[in-house]
Amino acid sequence: MEPREIARDTPANEEIAVVLEQMAAVLEEREANPYRIGAYRQAAQTIRAHGEPLTGLYAEGGVNALMELPGVGESLSAHIARYIETGRLGRRSRQDDAFDPVVLFSSIPGVSRALARRIVDELGVTTLDALERAAYDGRLLGLKGVGRQTVAALRLQLNSLLQWTALERRRLLRDDAYRLATLDEARPALRKAA
Repeated sequence: MEPREIARDTPANEEIAVVLEQMAAVLEEREANPYRIGAYRQAAQTIRAHGEPLTGLYAEGGVNALMELPGVGESLSAHIARYIETGRLGRRSRQDDAFDPVVLFSSIPGVSRALARRIVDELGVTTLDALERAAYDGRLLGLKGVGRQTVAALRLQLNSLLQWTALERRRLLRDDAYRLATLDEARPALRKAA
């Protein structure tokens, strides 16, 4: 196998582990699959404990060498390889955008990017729930250029967004409960077959 070219300053194992833990935290905020979150955290521990620099391991053996690490599968090893080569972990930049409050707020009809930036900078608001509170407690009206009509329209938009999010969470929880119940019913039959 050919040695890999690493174009940027190579990250230390600790840096890679920290990035994996940050990704686990992002996934946790998004209420992702707990096993996936655990996989990122386990990989971070494995990398910290690994004596050899991962960059050298990757340079010599590529993604296959990374997959030989305990708890690091195909997907995680591809993410780690991308981080070693580019400084980005998988789709991390898109997920970071999803958690950037300016990007989030400016996706709401009637909220410009400039207004979104002022909401974050001047009011310290970073979530949709906090933005809704600011729309009702008068803080949003205190921003220059924000009038009663803008606040009223924003309240309607936020009500719709937050209601949809709550309904979607309930649907996901219901679907998960159904899958678990179905799995529990199938277990006795699976045991008898084994």
